[in-house]
Amino acid sequence: MSEGHLTSIIPRPGLTYTNTALLNGTYQIGDWDTSLNMSTAKEIFERCAILAPCLKEDRTKVLWHAVGLRPDRKGGPRVEAERISLPLARNDSLFAHYVRVNAEKEQQRLTIIHAYGMG
Repeated sequence: MSEGHLTSIIPRPGLTYTNTALLNGTYQIGDWDTSLNMSTAKEIFERCAILAPCLKEDRTKVLWHAVGLRPDRKGGPRVEAERISLPLARNDSLFAHYVRVNAEKEQQRLTIIHAYGMG
């Protein structure tokens, strides 16, 4: 992994797309562009082919390209636990009576694990 490059190959088992894999390979903090960049796609393929030389075989076909945004965070990933109560109280007149009458018997304490921003 070098700056801006994260290379991974994820095999896709299943009935619909057998013998396929997802090729991944960038992280760019602050880049919100979701348009396809063929230069980047070719770079990802070349880096993945170093990991799996069989990708260079004649029978390999690119089925489609996808561009996505990944939840990266400046300062590193957020990994922490938070205790919350459910149901979350709504502060409007439509539900005021329901919340007041039923909140105590229905309220549960849950631990939520925040784990995002890995890139």
